[in-house]
Amino acid sequence: MPPTTTEEKAQKRLEVKARSTLMMGIPNEHQLKFNSIKDAKLLMKAVEKRFEMLDQTFDRLQKLVSQLKLLGKMISQEDVNYKLLRSLSPEWNTHVVVWRNKTDLDTMSMNDLYNNLKVHEPEVKGMLICTFLYT
Repeated sequence: MPPTTTEEKAQKRLEVKARSTLMMGIPNEHQLKFNSIKDAKLLMKAVEKRFEMLDQTFDRLQKLVSQLKLLGKMISQEDVNYKLLRSLSPEWNTHVVVWRNKTDLDTMSMNDLYNNLKVHEPEVKGMLICTFLYT
Protein backbone atom coordinates (compact mmCIF):
# COMPACT_ATOMS: atom_id res chain seq x y z
CA MET A 1 0.00 0.00 0.00
CA PRO A 2 1.26 3.47 -0.80
CA PRO A 3 1.85 5.79 2.17
CA THR A 4 -1.14 7.99 2.95
CA THR A 5 -0.36 10.03 6.06
CA THR A 6 2.30 12.72 6.28
CA GLU A 7 4.22 10.59 8.76
CA GLU A 8 4.15 7.55 6.45
CA LYS A 9 5.35 9.68 3.53
CA ALA A 10 8.20 11.09 5.63
CA GLN A 11 9.16 7.57 6.75
CA LYS A 12 9.13 6.36 3.13
CA ARG A 13 11.39 9.27 2.08
CA LEU A 14 13.84 8.40 4.88
CA GLU A 15 13.82 4.74 3.82
CA VAL A 16 14.53 5.66 0.18
CA LYS A 17 17.28 8.05 1.24
CA ALA A 18 18.91 5.44 3.52
CA ARG A 19 18.83 2.78 0.81
CA SER A 20 20.16 5.20 -1.82
CA THR A 21 22.99 6.27 0.47
CA LEU A 22 23.95 2.66 1.13
CA MET A 23 23.88 1.81 -2.56
CA MET A 24 26.17 4.76 -3.35
CA GLY A 25 28.76 3.34 -0.96
CA ILE A 26 28.83 -0.10 -2.58
CA PRO A 27 31.60 -0.54 -5.17
CA ASN A 28 30.30 -0.71 -8.74
CA GLU A 29 31.32 -4.34 -9.21
CA HIS A 30 28.99 -5.35 -6.34
CA GLN A 31 25.97 -3.19 -7.20
CA LEU A 32 24.00 -5.95 -8.98
CA LYS A 33 24.30 -8.28 -6.00
CA PHE A 34 22.50 -5.82 -3.74
CA ASN A 35 20.16 -4.00 -6.12
CA SER A 36 17.21 -6.33 -5.51
CA ILE A 37 17.15 -5.59 -1.75
CA LYS A 38 14.63 -2.80 -1.25
CA ASP A 39 14.70 -2.48 2.56
CA ALA A 40 17.58 -0.35 3.96
CA LYS A 41 18.03 -2.47 7.11
CA LEU A 42 18.17 -5.71 5.12
CA LEU A 43 20.57 -4.07 2.68
CA MET A 44 22.89 -3.03 5.51
CA LYS A 45 22.88 -6.57 6.94
CA ALA A 46 23.67 -8.03 3.51
CA VAL A 47 26.53 -5.57 2.99
CA GLU A 48 27.99 -6.33 6.42
CA LYS A 49 27.81 -10.04 5.72
CA ARG A 50 29.43 -9.71 2.28
CA PHE A 51 32.21 -7.41 3.45
CA GLU A 52 33.14 -9.38 6.54
CA MET A 53 36.36 -7.95 7.85
CA LEU A 54 39.46 -8.99 9.67
CA ASP A 55 38.07 -9.36 13.21
CA GLN A 56 35.50 -11.98 12.29
CA THR A 57 37.99 -13.94 10.18
CA PHE A 58 40.60 -13.86 12.92
CA ASP A 59 38.12 -14.94 15.61
CA ARG A 60 36.87 -17.84 13.51
CA LEU A 61 40.38 -19.11 12.78
CA GLN A 62 41.46 -18.67 16.39
CA LYS A 63 38.53 -20.82 17.54
CA LEU A 64 39.37 -23.52 14.99
CA VAL A 65 43.02 -23.62 16.06
CA SER A 66 41.99 -23.87 19.73
CA GLN A 67 39.59 -26.71 19.00
CA LEU A 68 42.26 -28.58 17.04
CA LYS A 69 44.71 -28.17 19.94
CA LEU A 70 42.13 -29.65 22.31
CA LEU A 71 41.91 -32.64 19.98
CA GLY A 72 45.70 -33.03 20.03
CA LYS A 73 46.25 -31.76 16.48
CA MET A 74 48.99 -29.16 16.23
CA ILE A 75 49.33 -26.85 13.24
CA SER A 76 52.58 -25.08 12.42
CA GLN A 77 52.68 -21.33 12.86
CA GLU A 78 53.36 -20.92 9.16
CA ASP A 79 50.24 -22.94 8.24
CA VAL A 80 48.07 -20.95 10.64
CA ASN A 81 49.32 -17.67 9.17
CA TYR A 82 48.76 -18.86 5.60
CA LYS A 83 45.26 -19.99 6.52
CA LEU A 84 44.51 -16.55 7.98
CA LEU A 85 45.75 -14.86 4.82
CA ARG A 86 43.82 -17.23 2.53
CA SER A 87 40.59 -16.76 4.44
CA LEU A 88 40.49 -12.99 3.99
CA SER A 89 38.04 -11.52 1.51
CA PRO A 90 39.26 -10.47 -1.97
CA GLU A 91 39.53 -6.85 -0.85
CA TRP A 92 42.64 -7.91 1.06
CA ASN A 93 44.45 -9.43 -1.97
CA THR A 94 47.12 -6.73 -2.26
CA HIS A 95 48.08 -7.08 1.40
CA VAL A 96 47.91 -10.86 1.26
CA VAL A 97 50.46 -10.93 -1.57
CA VAL A 98 52.82 -8.70 0.40
CA TRP A 99 52.50 -10.75 3.60
CA ARG A 100 52.87 -14.12 1.86
CA ASN A 101 56.30 -12.99 0.69
CA LYS A 102 57.54 -11.96 4.14
CA THR A 103 60.45 -14.07 5.36
CA ASP A 104 59.32 -14.20 9.01
CA LEU A 105 55.78 -15.41 8.31
CA ASP A 106 56.73 -18.88 9.52
CA THR A 107 57.74 -17.61 12.98
CA MET A 108 55.36 -14.66 13.44
CA SER A 109 52.47 -15.36 15.81
CA MET A 110 48.94 -15.20 14.44
CA ASN A 111 48.28 -12.30 16.84
CA ASP A 112 51.22 -10.35 15.44
CA LEU A 113 50.06 -10.99 11.88
CA TYR A 114 46.54 -9.91 12.84
CA ASN A 115 47.85 -6.70 14.47
CA ASN A 116 49.95 -5.91 11.40
CA LEU A 117 46.95 -6.45 9.12
CA LYS A 118 44.68 -4.47 11.44
CA VAL A 119 46.70 -1.34 10.67
CA HIS A 120 45.58 -1.60 7.03
CA GLU A 121 41.92 -2.38 7.68
CA PRO A 122 40.66 1.21 7.22
CA GLU A 123 42.34 1.29 3.82
CA VAL A 124 40.76 -2.05 2.85
CA LYS A 125 37.33 -1.01 4.03
CA GLY A 126 37.81 2.14 1.96
CA MET A 127 35.02 4.41 0.98
CA LEU A 128 32.34 1.78 1.57
CA ILE A 129 32.59 2.00 5.35
CA CYS A 130 33.28 5.76 5.34
CA THR A 131 30.01 6.30 3.52
CA PHE A 132 28.10 4.23 6.07
CA LEU A 133 29.69 5.97 9.04
CA TYR A 134 29.34 9.56 7.91
CA THR A 135 25.89 9.62 6.33
